Amino acid sequence: MPATNLRIPGPIELPEHILAECSRPMISHRGSEFAEILHEITDSAKGLFGIDGDVFLLSSSGTGAMEAAVVNFFSPGDAVLVVRGGVFADRTRAMATAFGLDVDVLEVEWGDAVDPAAVARRVEAREYRGLFLTHNETSTGVMNDVEAVGGVLRGLDLLFVVDGVSSVGAIPLRMDDWRVDVAYSASQKAWTAPPGAGLLAVGSRGWKFNNDASCPRFYFDLTTMRQALKQGQCPWTPPLPVCFALRASLREMREEGLDRVFSRHHEVGEFVRRRVIESGMDLFARHEVASDTVTAIRFPPTTDAGAFMTRAREDFGTVFGGGEGELRGKIFRIGHMGWTDRSALSGAVDVAAGLLD
Repeated sequence: MPATNLRIPGPIELPEHILAECSRPMISHRGSEFAEILHEITDSAKGLFGIDGDVFLLSSSGTGAMEAAVVNFFSPGDAVLVVRGGVFADRTRAMATAFGLDVDVLEVEWGDAVDPAAVARRVEAREYRGLFLTHNETSTGVMNDVEAVGGVLRGLDLLFVVDGVSSVGAIPLRMDDWRVDVAYSASQKAWTAPPGAGLLAVGSRGWKFNNDASCPRFYFDLTTMRQALKQGQCPWTPPLPVCFALRASLREMREEGLDRVFSRHHEVGEFVRRRVIESGMDLFARHEVASDTVTAIRFPPTTDAGAFMTRAREDFGTVFGGGEGELRGKIFRIGHMGWTDRSALSGAVDVAAGLLD
């Protein structure tokens, strides 16, 4: 079977030595060996989240971490504001609504980033218990300015929750400096590990909100997780192969240095955007707000998106991310997070340009 150029924005292609970690023999998840692994992962993850507080490893996808970020800090009826600029903000809205929160939406044009001044106007007009913002909207290839949004929230008794699923590990997030209270991510993205683990970071304000929260929870109860973490355990069975791979990946990030990890992703993002433009294709997001982990490209109006995706996969071994929600059939996406090969990225751009010519 020919090799596949997997260019979806997660799960990402993994280096062979990271995949090999998944084949390690199983160990006791209640023993000292796992305790060392868990503490190494959560301590290392603090640097990527930019927090001195708590980081938890969840046996779940990023959506599980999103649920944990809702149920552990809010109560039914709490007024919250969701910044909506893509599919994953829609998921946040749906999640909050499912647990009985009173959800308002700040609409942002898909393909653009939120204006912090618009956030300021909304939180001044109504008292909210929380604000949800997607740092890097995977569905549109847009990166929001978390620092600027955090700046307009200073002094407010409001929980700032950030979806960092496709940003943390590739794009700087400094929770403590940027007034972010809760953030979450997932192993299959820039963490360069297989799917199966969510990561959730909680600052001091988050625990104050947790004390008053009454949404129902069990599997994702952070109080239970916090007690277990003190013993070097997860309350439930952890995804051991994912943990082995995640530990190895985090060690490599520390060795490389986080500043270099972030600059490398920016350089790769610029490389992809430049190649797309040189090939005559149209970027969906403005350059000023473009993501460093996924690039969205417009289809010409008459393109058969399904046929494009099929030919790319079957004839050229290249798998692109398709458009989602309102953008289905209108864009395709090239993922470039984790350890990326520029020749593979360039090849993917050439395949797309050739099919659209």
